[in-house]
Amino acid sequence: MARLMTPIISLSDRLALYDVAGRQEEIRALRPLIDALLPRAVDKFFELHAPVTGLAGLVQKHSSDLFDIAQAHIRLLFEATFDDTYFESARRLAKAHDDAGTSLRSHMFFCHVVSWLLCDSIATAWPWQKRRAVERYRLVIRCLAFDTATMCSIEAADLMKLASARRDTLEAAIARIGSSIDHVLKSLTDAANTFQSTSSDLNGVIEATQHRGARAVHAAQSSSESVAQTATELSSLMSASHQISERAEDSRQRITAALGALDKSETTIADLSGTAEKISALVDMVNAIASQTNLLALNATIEAARAGRAGGGFVVVAAEVKKLAAETERATEQISRWVSVTQDQTKQAAEALAQAAEQMATIVPATQAISEAVNLQEHATRTILQHVSSSQSESERSVADINGLEDAINALSQCASSLIAASGQLSIKAADLSGRVSSFFDEVRSA
Repeated sequence: MARLMTPIISLSDRLALYDVAGRQEEIRALRPLIDALLPRAVDKFFELHAPVTGLAGLVQKHSSDLFDIAQAHIRLLFEATFDDTYFESARRLAKAHDDAGTSLRSHMFFCHVVSWLLCDSIATAWPWQKRRAVERYRLVIRCLAFDTATMCSIEAADLMKLASARRDTLEAAIARIGSSIDHVLKSLTDAANTFQSTSSDLNGVIEATQHRGARAVHAAQSSSESVAQTATELSSLMSASHQISERAEDSRQRITAALGALDKSETTIADLSGTAEKISALVDMVNAIASQTNLLALNATIEAARAGRAGGGFVVVAAEVKKLAAETERATEQISRWVSVTQDQTKQAAEALAQAAEQMATIVPATQAISEAVNLQEHATRTILQHVSSSQSESERSVADINGLEDAINALSQCASSLIAASGQLSIKAADLSGRVSSFFDEVRSA
C-alpha cells in the first residue's frame, strides 16, 4: 500500500509539464469554439457508445446531470483560471461519475470526442494558417490532457485518503482484534493451566476416593458377612426359643395334668382316711364285742362251776369262747395298730400331696410366664431377624453401589487423565495459534 502512494505534483509543476502555464489568453480565445461544439460532442459520445448497451444505458440514465456538469467543467477549463472554482468543478464531476457508476475513462473519452470535433472546427476557423491551427489544436490537446491529469490526481488523492482511512481503520481493527485474540489466547492458556491443575487435583481426589472406596467395600463386605452370621445365629436362637416354648407349654400341660392327678389322689387319700376311721370304729366295736364275749365267757364259767358236772360241757364251750374272745381282742389290737399306722401314713401322704399340689400350683404360673416370655422373645427375635435380613439386603445393595461407585470413579479417573492430556494439547495449540496470529499481524502491518 505504501508503494502505491506516490506524491502528487503541484499545480504549477503540472501547468509547466503540459505547457499551459502563462497561456491563459490563448486558451480563453478557444472558448467560443468549445461552447459551439460541446452539444455536438455529447451527441457524438452517445452515438459512439450506442453499441455498448450497458454503458450507453447507464450513461443515458444519468446524462441530464452528468453531461451538464461535464460541459460546465470543460467551459470552466477553457476559462483558464485554474483556481479553487476549477478544482471544485473537477471534484464535482468526479463525484458525478462515481454516482453514475462510470469511471474517469468516460470523461477521457468525452475529452477525446471534444478534441476530435475541435480539430475540424480549428481547421475551419484558420484555413490559411495551418501552423497556427496546429498550435491551437496542440494547446487544446494539452488543456484536455492537463484536465484529465488533474481529474486523475484528484481521484488518486481521494483514493489515497480513502486508502489511508481504510488503512487506519484496518490497523485499529487489527489492533483491537489482536488485543482480543491476545486476551483469548491468554484465557485459553490460563484455562489450560487451570485444567491441568484441576485435573491433577481431581486425580489426587480420585486416588484418595478409590482408596477410601476400597476400604468401604471391605468394611461393607465384613458388615454384610457379620449381618449374615447374626441372621444365622438369630435363626438358631428363634428355633431354640420355639423349642423352649413348646417344651414349657408341654411342661405346663403335664403339671396341670399332675395337679389333676394330685387332686384325685387327695380325694382318694381322704376317702382312705375315712375308711380307716370307719375300720377303727369297727375295731372298737369288735373290741367291745370281744370284751362283752369275754365277760359272758367268764359268767358262763362261773355258772358252769356252780352247775358242777352238769355244767362241764358248758365250761368247755365257755373256755373256747373265752379263747376266741382273747384271740379276737389280740387281732383287733393288731388291726387297731395297723389302722393307726395307716392313718398316720395317710395323714403324712395327704400333707405331702398338699405341699406338692401347692408347689405345683406355684409352678404352673411360672411355667405360663416362662412360656409367654419365650413367646415374646421369639416374636422379638423374629422382628430382629427381619431387621437383620433387611440390613443384610441393604448391606448387599451398599456393596453393589460401592462397586458401582468404584467403576464410576475409575471412569472419572480415565476422564481426568484424558482432560490432562487435552489440556496439554490445548496449551500447545494455544501457543502455536499465538505464534501464527502474531506472524499474520506482522505480515498485514508490513504489507
